[in-house]
Amino acid sequence: MKHVHLLIAILFFSCAPGKRTAEPSKLADVITLPIEVTPVLVTCQDMYPGTYFNLKKTRTYRAVLEVNAAKAADATAFLIDSVRLPISRMLIDGEEQRMPFPEVPTGTHRIELEATRNFYQDHAPEMVDEVTPKLSGDLTPAGRMELEFLIGSTSTFFLIDLGVLKVLEPVRGR
Repeated sequence: MKHVHLLIAILFFSCAPGKRTAEPSKLADVITLPIEVTPVLVTCQDMYPGTYFNLKKTRTYRAVLEVNAAKAADATAFLIDSVRLPISRMLIDGEEQRMPFPEVPTGTHRIELEATRNFYQDHAPEMVDEVTPKLSGDLTPAGRMELEFLIGSTSTFFLIDLGVLKVLEPVRGR
């Protein structure tokens, strides 16, 4: 099994709550994480609910991973297209986990993660409340996805490149 070698830079939180920055002067030297991740499948799929509401489409991002963790870790978000999408669903070895931030236990496990992003249109007979994702502060290359991990009880996040997304056929509503 081919493992993704993890060479990750540490990101630091700024003083402002909820704002994450990575200033070049504060980046640590490249380190090896106590976790190995092998992407099995990394996909995105659009669902078009119809045109009656202002919700144009919902894009679901999924990752199926083989994870070998020496320390427990929290998978917190996907970073894609310069936005941070919190993980909304997690299965560990096929078992649904409680959200938010379920812990990935030590050992080898098959992890399935999911996050969604809504896209809106301007004019519609009925409006739903818009949810805008937070900017990640990370310039993820187009078509690639990263996974944000929190190791232990520190406030240090690590990014793992999951590779290029496979775009699945869209699902159309009635």
